[in-house]
Amino acid sequence: YATQISTPGATAYTFASAGAVEGQRKWIGMVADSGDATITVTDGIDFSTIVMDAVGQNLELVFQSSKWWQASNNGCTVS
Repeated sequence: YATQISTPGATAYTFASAGAVEGQRKWIGMVADSGDATITVTDGIDFSTIVMDAVGQNLELVFQSSKWWQASNNGCTVS
């Protein structure tokens, strides 16, 4: 359910929907920051990129209708 991100420098990640099931939740949070974490999300509803640039930033996604929806967002830039 939870993924903690510790960046060694500016780092790019990909978060795919392969294998996701209806109602699945995913929490992603930054626990150590030595550079921005840029996460490309496949099948996001109205977004495809999440950027975290400070410890404590986090969000929760829910997989519904074959798309990832934002359930909560604490300081992340989503576009």
